[in-house]
Amino acid sequence: TAGWFRWKLNPYSALSSGRFSVAVFFVQGAIQPNVQLSLNVSNYFAKVDDIVPITATVTNPNYLASAVRIETTGYMDMTASSALLGDGTVVDFGPIRRFGLGNLLANNSRVASFEPRWWNEGTHDFTVDVWVDNGPPVNQTVQITVDSTPPTAVSGLVSNSHPVGMWSCGSTVEMAWQPANDALAGVSGYSVLWDYAYDTDPDEFVDTPFSFWLETLVPDAGYFFHVRAIDRAGNAGPTEHLGPFYFSNSPVAAYCETKMNSQFCLPYMTYTGSPNVNGPDDFHLQALNILNNKSGLLFWSNAYANVPFQGGTKCVGSPLRRTAAMNSGGSPTGSDCSGTFDFHWSHAYAATNGVVAGDWTFCQFWYRDPADPFATGLTNAVQFLTCEN
Repeated sequence: TAGWFRWKLNPYSALSSGRFSVAVFFVQGAIQPNVQLSLNVSNYFAKVDDIVPITATVTNPNYLASAVRIETTGYMDMTASSALLGDGTVVDFGPIRRFGLGNLLANNSRVASFEPRWWNEGTHDFTVDVWVDNGPPVNQTVQITVDSTPPTAVSGLVSNSHPVGMWSCGSTVEMAWQPANDALAGVSGYSVLWDYAYDTDPDEFVDTPFSFWLETLVPDAGYFFHVRAIDRAGNAGPTEHLGPFYFSNSPVAAYCETKMNSQFCLPYMTYTGSPNVNGPDDFHLQALNILNNKSGLLFWSNAYANVPFQGGTKCVGSPLRRTAAMNSGGSPTGSDCSGTFDFHWSHAYAATNGVVAGDWTFCQFWYRDPADPFATGLTNAVQFLTCEN
């Protein structure tokens, strides 16, 4: 603006003559600043009484913004506020909602920080207004959802891979449930936990946003699964529990000592498939290095043994059960160890003999060996766990 300007000096103390100067900031072009305002919110969801840090950045892209002031409005409790000034100084304003940021040169910014909290649930507006003496005001509003009500419990918790209370082969477990509900903040996800207690609550951190969980566990007995919903404000819902689960990745194992036969061979047991009641019906118990063309059978029980028997070791406890006799086959003439036994431990055979998921079975082949002092041969033994599938 053209014209004369006058500055009046009021020195605190002037005991002698002095010299004074005036700095003039000259700008050629538009002289009205258009400051910009941006808000950064640490969390748009909070519980009642939670402090929500919010920063407001005021930027001046051109000219000089004179006497910049900032103020927050909204139904809240302001616990603290501060500002980072141009010289790097942080000024603490306490619970004040309105304060000055000073003059703001072109291409400079000021940052104000606020720590509000709310005393009641709902969606609340947090508004920041900025005034400039020589420019238009600006404002921006964000919404904070305050929620201290936990979500509902999940429903329909099941395992899609393993039954409850029964031994299962394999320990990669798939769990699924129906989603929980949260009326205000909404469900963020679910916290899950496997352990050996029936009533454990998982922590309050989200493990998955989905309503299913897949995990491979160390094979063991007595696992329980726990799940609860976590909403976006951090509230944890009631826990649902399911179990116990019993897992085994190696349900079949050989044990005990074999008896050398009259041809100086060591017969031994092996197997194919897996023992179960509802999965593939493919479990076979086999014996190799058996004398050719000899009669034999499989005897078994639910008890372990390791006692001397007919020059060898009886590896199966009482009471014993026996299969029908079978022939070892092998070479049609002579005497060698080319014979084998193969018994199909079928679903039907297990069911007929009362074997159910979760049962341990111990079994051993016995066969004729006429040249042996006891006229009998014995393999080592196999123990196995019958699983559901």
